Amino acid sequence: MIHVALGQVEGIDTDQTISRVVAQCRRQMAGRPVDAGLVFISAGFDAALVVKVVNDAFPGIELVGCTTSGEFSSQLGFSDDSICLVTLASEQVEFKAGLGLTMSVNPEAAAVQAVAAAGRELNGIARVCIALPDGAGSNFNRLMAAFSSELGLECPVFGGCSSTQEAPFDHPIRQIYKTTLVSDAVPILLLAGPVEHRFAVANSWRPVGRRAKVTDVDGPIVRRIGERSAIDFYRHYLGDHSLPAFDFPLAVYESGADRFYMRGLSRYDLAAQSIHFAEAIPVGATVQLTEAVRTTLLNDTRNCMSVFSSAVNCINPALALSFSCSLRKEALGTRAIDELNIITQNLPRGLPVCGFFGYGEITPLNDGEPSFYHNATLATVVLGTSNRRGNSAAITLSGVDLEPQALVPTGVENRILQHKLARSTQYRRRLENSRAFASTMYRRIAREIDTARREIAEKEALLRKSEEKYRRIVETTSEGFLLMDENLMIHDVNEAYCRMVGYTKEELLGKAVTDLAEPAYRRFLITHREELLAKESRKTEGRLIARDGHTIPILVHGNTLRDSQGETIGHMTFVTDMTEPKKALLLAAEIQKNLLPHTKPQIPGIDVAGRSISCQEVGGDYYDFLWGPTYTQNPLSVVVGDITGHGVDAALLMTSARAFLRMRAAQSGPIADIVTAMNRHLTMDVLDTGRFMTLFYLTIDPAQMQLRWVRAGHDPAWVYDPETQQFDLLGGSGVALGLDENVRYTAYQKTGGAPGRIIVLGTDGIWEAFSPRGEMFGKNRLEEVIRANAHLDAQAILDAVYAKVDEFTEGTPPADDITLVVIKLADTNA
Repeated sequence: MIHVALGQVEGIDTDQTISRVVAQCRRQMAGRPVDAGLVFISAGFDAALVVKVVNDAFPGIELVGCTTSGEFSSQLGFSDDSICLVTLASEQVEFKAGLGLTMSVNPEAAAVQAVAAAGRELNGIARVCIALPDGAGSNFNRLMAAFSSELGLECPVFGGCSSTQEAPFDHPIRQIYKTTLVSDAVPILLLAGPVEHRFAVANSWRPVGRRAKVTDVDGPIVRRIGERSAIDFYRHYLGDHSLPAFDFPLAVYESGADRFYMRGLSRYDLAAQSIHFAEAIPVGATVQLTEAVRTTLLNDTRNCMSVFSSAVNCINPALALSFSCSLRKEALGTRAIDELNIITQNLPRGLPVCGFFGYGEITPLNDGEPSFYHNATLATVVLGTSNRRGNSAAITLSGVDLEPQALVPTGVENRILQHKLARSTQYRRRLENSRAFASTMYRRIAREIDTARREIAEKEALLRKSEEKYRRIVETTSEGFLLMDENLMIHDVNEAYCRMVGYTKEELLGKAVTDLAEPAYRRFLITHREELLAKESRKTEGRLIARDGHTIPILVHGNTLRDSQGETIGHMTFVTDMTEPKKALLLAAEIQKNLLPHTKPQIPGIDVAGRSISCQEVGGDYYDFLWGPTYTQNPLSVVVGDITGHGVDAALLMTSARAFLRMRAAQSGPIADIVTAMNRHLTMDVLDTGRFMTLFYLTIDPAQMQLRWVRAGHDPAWVYDPETQQFDLLGGSGVALGLDENVRYTAYQKTGGAPGRIIVLGTDGIWEAFSPRGEMFGKNRLEEVIRANAHLDAQAILDAVYAKVDEFTEGTPPADDITLVVIKLADTNA
């Protein structure tokens, strides 16, 4: 367990006051050796003398402390002129103090130095850290990050920032480490062993006014908030003023979070129109002015501290430390003592409670999270040891000062009263300024509310007119219309869509848009849902299944709907029935399909298969097998071509090219002359259209095992040798057809086409197919499929390639036509 003694005495004479505090702690410790101590000193005392007296009384004490803006404890209550000392002793728990220097220059180094100084003397693992950094410093976020890095989340940091009383009692801010009085430093006390803790943080300030984004910052210096300078943002609400409005800190919301933390003001830079805050505010954060209402402060404290009623039952509590903000003290005024009463009411009876008001508070935001630097909060941590039985033992505080109160000399009493009167005058002036600010702010907010109400009324009127117009457009259009929520559930449809699919409006409401989709289209929508919805607008084609079972080809134009903040609120879609336009295209597709080879060449030693799939109903890809009595010059010629673009115009050009090629190939002459003649013909057809055609013309003589080819701008054909598992390319020069009528083409030849070898001709729609993640299929994958299926016949290899492309694209409609011919050579004598 942890033995605790608590002393607090109000006074003005340092020697007398600290002597009485030490005496209280000695009596409560009942002769136990003291291990560690925390001392909080009103800034008017001689801090060096306090340090000396405590160390003389308790030699070797691991002492940390600081000056404050006021102290409070369950021993005395609240005071602006007191010294508060907590002494600690334990047979199980270790206490070690550490110190980090020059915190403002290098906070990370200060944290590392403090942890190293305390940690190297510990035998166990640190479980809790109490930190009391210089409240006049900066870079507290960096300091906290360094502490979390050094100690880990298993050792949270709690504490408060040292401070001082304001004018007319300005005194330097000091920190205490063992026997030393320092500044710009961070003293810490590490607790190791079976230490347990529970904590709560009360924020309590109430956001008011409109939120705005911080648009220009430099660390803790905020230059612009929204479209205004930082000072003008405050003046907009609080009126023209030059002194910082300390009583109105900012609520800071990061990354769209509803939870906020506080940032107090430090000073104004009137020349730069900027404001220095106690700690950095990130650019892009949303901020809001706040105000303190005493009833709100106390109610929030009551709600937050109520967690202790059950939370401390799992430990043996020994001490509660509270760290509050000097702004809270001034906002509460004479009711500052009420917060202490709320804390004690929610803790076991007699549990020692002490703390101070400072310039910042330190706790995690939530249990298990890194420790955080706060402003304007009340942070309380209960320390104790493990209680395996889960029952909180009754606590009896032996620290009640039972000594008779010494008579205070009249002169000393008068000096104390003069201090209180002067401070009261200062508080009254601050209160008057705060009231003036609040009055201006309320008038401004009232005007903003009236303006907002008028704007809302005007926008509602415009919205009604817009809605009426929208309703007329939607109901009279011949296209189907759908309004959907973020989950693509139908919220509204028009009559045109109902007629299209044969369902009533009531039957469609609440259905998912995929419910009526044909299986392939449904698969596409489900697979690519996130990709489609990420676009502001989108166009797709697919098929619906009507109530009577017939399919409806549709063209869909969709858009995302957003609110004034840019948040998605739903989606709308216009659906066009493409049945009639598709009929003509389907007829053209049927005609084009009939132009492709219907039978496979029956030639000994050659196994061949081909397929062409258009990305639209008709396309510009072409393949052909030239053999039989009409084409007697060669046993087999295979042609693969690709017209630029796709669609009806590409299909018409492909039909013309096919007709001429077949006619010319039936005549005598080498294949180079055939392609040259075709180029002259095609150049006249595509004149001034910008279109052209790539072509690969291949002849195969299986008896002689000889290949001859002409390449006109097309990708080379592959020749795969299963024995070596290597690919060879049938390349050569030759520009695309239709670019220059004077081009003469060259034929290339290759011998040694051994049985088992595979020849592959294709169009770029295969290797330029894309996955939903934007990855290209590529030629390497095509080679892998051929290599893996080389033992199969030509048709099986062809099927494997198309299956792999379909698997890779995950049902995404192809962006280009896909054509492939596979030729497998066999033994002519087999």
